[in-house]
Amino acid sequence: MTENRQKLSSCPNCGSALEHDDNFCHYCGQQNHDLRVPFRHLLLEALEGFVHFDIKSFRTIFMLLFKPGSLTNEFKAGKRMLYVPPIRLYIFLSFIFFLLLSLVSGKHTSLLETEAAGTTSEIKKAPNELNISFFNIDSHTLQGLSETQIDSLLQTRGIERSPFNKYMAKQVSRLNGEGRKEFIHRLLTGISYMMFVLMPIFALFLYLFYRKRVDYYIDCLVFSVHYHSFAFTLFTLYLLFGLLMDTGWLLLALPAIFGVYCYLGLRAVFQQSWWRTILKTISIGILHVVSIIVCIILTVIVSVVLF
Repeated sequence: MTENRQKLSSCPNCGSALEHDDNFCHYCGQQNHDLRVPFRHLLLEALEGFVHFDIKSFRTIFMLLFKPGSLTNEFKAGKRMLYVPPIRLYIFLSFIFFLLLSLVSGKHTSLLETEAAGTTSEIKKAPNELNISFFNIDSHTLQGLSETQIDSLLQTRGIERSPFNKYMAKQVSRLNGEGRKEFIHRLLTGISYMMFVLMPIFALFLYLFYRKRVDYYIDCLVFSVHYHSFAFTLFTLYLLFGLLMDTGWLLLALPAIFGVYCYLGLRAVFQQSWWRTILKTISIGILHVVSIIVCIILTVIVSVVLF
């Protein structure tokens, strides 16, 4: 379709003269083709672009799921036109996951509210409210208290009544009130940012263990992007299966799946013996879990402070 586009003799943007073989203006860089074409031409061109993107996407997802490390090797080898770029792949898959997560959590909350509508307050409170403690004072205790009551409670518990402590107690008291939905939204947004931050941290762990086998940090970063893209794909499938069946058994299997996938990916990309790869997979996994826990704690704190 691109070859059949009508060329222009001069650039409409800057007026520079163009030859028939010029695909771009040599002065301003604008593409040399007439956008005023029949609707049928635009429809066929859009269909061609969709099919091309679709095939590239399916090829990329297939290799991501069933050939650990192969996308990273293809990227390192310079074979990039056949696959979706790593960052674009990550952004797309993470967007799908968080969109589905927000829909599923919203639906789940609505069902709980409907089911609990005819029950007592004690039964209703259990499944549908958050419970975060501040200096061993849970959000249920703080819920509905005025600033004066919060100040008195802090004094009774022997907690310093600093402006920060009062503010944090007030924020925690809102978790099960009007601020619950806002907090969940901010928490999900914070987790999406957290996952983006975790990728270069995970890549740093890889670089520390494989610095003698890679030329640049970017090689480890590309593997990290692909690994986290796989994680989002698996979590998305988990949510989809959860709409159809009980997925408790799959939740227990997820750590093993991630571990095996990481091992196979590291073995394929860095080409070390199986026992070295197992030891490094375990070490990197432990460091990654610790970094995830630290980031989650920080994300929750920031979400409470800002919501």
